[in-house]
Amino acid sequence: NWFEWSNVVKCKGCKKPVVLNDAQRVGKGEKIAGVSAGKFRCYNKGCNEEFRPSECERIGEKLILIHLDCTKCKNKASFKPKPEDLKLVSKISKNIMDIIKKENLWYPKSKMPDWWELRRPYNAHIKSFSEWFTNRNLLANAILATEIKKLNVNKDIKSLLTFIFSASLRFTNRIVFRNPGWQGGKPIEWASSVYWLPEVFCEISVWDAWENRQNAISRGKKYSNQEIGAYCSFAKKFADLQNSSCFIHAGSSTKIPVSDVSVDVIITDPPYGNNVLYAELSNFYWIWVSGIFNKESMIDDKEEAVVSKDHGKSLREYRELLYKIFKECYRVLKPRRWMIMTFHNKDFAVWNAIHLAAHDAGFILSEEDGLIYQPPIQHYVNTIQTRRSGSMLGDFVLSFQKAKKKPEIKMIEEVEIGNKVRKISGETIEYHGGAKLSTIYMRLVPFLLNNGLLHRVGEKDITPFLKKEFVE
Repeated sequence: NWFEWSNVVKCKGCKKPVVLNDAQRVGKGEKIAGVSAGKFRCYNKGCNEEFRPSECERIGEKLILIHLDCTKCKNKASFKPKPEDLKLVSKISKNIMDIIKKENLWYPKSKMPDWWELRRPYNAHIKSFSEWFTNRNLLANAILATEIKKLNVNKDIKSLLTFIFSASLRFTNRIVFRNPGWQGGKPIEWASSVYWLPEVFCEISVWDAWENRQNAISRGKKYSNQEIGAYCSFAKKFADLQNSSCFIHAGSSTKIPVSDVSVDVIITDPPYGNNVLYAELSNFYWIWVSGIFNKESMIDDKEEAVVSKDHGKSLREYRELLYKIFKECYRVLKPRRWMIMTFHNKDFAVWNAIHLAAHDAGFILSEEDGLIYQPPIQHYVNTIQTRRSGSMLGDFVLSFQKAKKKPEIKMIEEVEIGNKVRKISGETIEYHGGAKLSTIYMRLVPFLLNNGLLHRVGEKDITPFLKKEFVE
């Protein structure tokens, strides 16, 4: 079913190779991308050096386990690789470029930008998108991609096959790992929203991944035909929507081809500051997809609304981009209608940027019911993403109403902030007979937002203040 590999690093002390799977883990250590990057102890004779993998030079990887389901007795088993397994791995690794050249296979050659913040420090040695795959899986993916690329068929069929292929890439890369406590010990595909190379990773059969996604997409198409059928009809432009069931526009939300004052409600899910850099992550798939259609390229992310020092986008740029988007939302909405969004961040500075952008565009957040807390889906509570720094369990649903004119910010004295925070928090705690932080936020954030105070108050200020004023 799959193979397990361990990364091998050069010990900082003795400079000898260390197979991380065989080394003793020493404590949890710091977190990188929200994942514990604990220290290891070198096992080489006379060393005992303690190190973090991110601090060491990576010098390779070692095949350590093979997992299978027996087709005869139906038992599951895992065992160490035999000499013939290691021989096959070595043969492919040594000859992969010769095989690719001989078979005239294509795979993406693009380099990953070395300034991307998601690439350091734990995987800075990976220079190209193709290096996220083992040699065997790179070869297998190259075979599939080349066959799709060569097909002389209807564009819709080629697009669907490319879609299946791009979906399978999520399962066949070095980011896939296994945790006995998750998914019954089966491989977990890309559990975090970063480019992160685990110490021990899984190598899944490319053909198994292809068949898995092919079957899933086939089921989806059958379900779609059954539930929607001929009802689905695409409008080529917004004006034709009266005679169609949907209009899809792919492009920047700063300029959308929709008529003025024509929309009843907008429901959106904006980027949460620096929580997820969508374009960086999507390039992992797009580099293959664009190459299959003979235009290997990376996504143009100039207008992506994120906070990223490496992309030259501070909170100010984030707010300005959101303002341009919300301005378009204001233009297309009918009077007094609503723009509703989900939001998920503990950082008050990001909350402030979102609100100021919406306010400047002409929206008001109701202090009564403008912020509703939505508890998390239990299945996702312990994922890497929810444990990341800056992440908060559950979501807030924000309801902004289109105002007749831009609202006036009511400024109050600095000295009053503490009194207001104490009063609102106290009322919330008393009303609920004790309240979680998310419940207090639900009452507190709209007040701070609408009074232009959020930029003066930080999450680091609120929590100690609450601990001082109330019993935790």
